Amino acid sequence: EEEEEKVTILKESPSMSVRSGVSSPSVSLRHALLRNSSSGHEDDKQGGDGSNIKQTLMELKGHSKVVVAADWVHTDSVVSAAWDKCIVLWNIETGQDVHKTSDLTGEDLYYPLPTDLHVSPLKKNLFATSYSNGTVNIFDVRGSATEHSLHISGAHEDTCTCVRFSSCDEPILVSGGEDKTVKVWDLRNTKTPFHTIRCSSVVGRLSVSPKTSTIAIPLHDRSIRICDTRGARVINLRGTHKHGHKGMVNSVAWAMDESMLFSCGVDSVHHTRILCWGGKNK
Repeated sequence: EEEEEKVTILKESPSMSVRSGVSSPSVSLRHALLRNSSSGHEDDKQGGDGSNIKQTLMELKGHSKVVVAADWVHTDSVVSAAWDKCIVLWNIETGQDVHKTSDLTGEDLYYPLPTDLHVSPLKKNLFATSYSNGTVNIFDVRGSATEHSLHISGAHEDTCTCVRFSSCDEPILVSGGEDKTVKVWDLRNTKTPFHTIRCSSVVGRLSVSPKTSTIAIPLHDRSIRICDTRGARVINLRGTHKHGHKGMVNSVAWAMDESMLFSCGVDSVHHTRILCWGGKNK
């Protein structure tokens, strides 16, 4: 019997976060102890080893292959994308899927695989997906579950590895690809990118600062490039730094106030490191 894939969903304070699981096809809901509880004693009960995560509260099963990304649409719903070529909108209160884009993807063997998904922080009804053929789609959850509202064909010449909406400018979407480019799109006119940032290597999962829309770009040549939406370079964090990554950098994430940047990279075959850049490290 084929195992179902899962997405692990963690509820944290003050907001919720979603993590995709690559080894198992369902969605599980977990609850973490709140750090800043009114009692003031919760911090003493927590460790840095994940011991603050309690037992699974819910599993949302439906995907048949690896789940590559998931994000919150509203506090009661999550959208996920998987290698079964389906995008699923889940109702967390009932644990059931509300919509499934199987009609959109069908059973076409050659239909591209989704690689990433991101919900707009400014318009929660919109989410973007990227694909292995370089395509980017924008969906509106208020419309049909089987039709995308915007299609950017050939957004990248190779696999589009990631998509991220800007938190500061509603029509701006940023995408990265294996064609060594990051493209900034104005969704009001997607015939050509607003700006193209040419990079030195394959682009991993980038992050757009929620404070200023500064883009942090993880690269497979061990470096992290930081620029604005016009492509002007702010700083370059290279692997030659004594505290930097020794292998390709897969993903990055900004802190909410942009004071820190977190990066994840593969330093060796059996060694993955997560680094925090900030203060003197910049």
